[in-house]
Amino acid sequence: MARDLEAAASGEDEATWRDLAVVVHDLARRLKPQSIALARVGALSPTTAEVLRIVASRPGVRVHEIAAEAMLQRTNTSTAVAELCRRGLARKANDPADGRQVRIYPTERAVAEGRRVEAAWGQLYHQAISTLDDDQVAALHAATSALRALDARLSGSGTEP
Repeated sequence: MARDLEAAASGEDEATWRDLAVVVHDLARRLKPQSIALARVGALSPTTAEVLRIVASRPGVRVHEIAAEAMLQRTNTSTAVAELCRRGLARKANDPADGRQVRIYPTERAVAEGRRVEAAWGQLYHQAISTLDDDQVAALHAATSALRALDARLSGSGTEP
């Protein structure tokens, strides 16, 4: 553990992790507009798209839980939820255990559009990856599990998926 902390403190490792973060960010940024067009779904603002992703992955989530997970102001989260409901991508329902609480659920249309977007992501990645050499492809396959674990740590869940 001490070795890991020493390595993390070195400038070289810091630059490596910064480079990784920038590459992952750039990949995600490029993926969205291309996949939206390919999947033929209506474009959402980045905030609204993130809220929809959370609602779709956790049906019945409450607004304050979405805000915490997405690191958004509660008012911005409420605005995004209202937009999703207006577009027919989410619906609100009173919590049966506490009628004062509202839970948010994705609609069938949202689930279908989400699947189309994810399929478009896979298609775009497959097309690009097919141009890489075998060692690069193998490294990307091997990195998937580690990136999921990193995402779990960064999301605060602290457990590997």
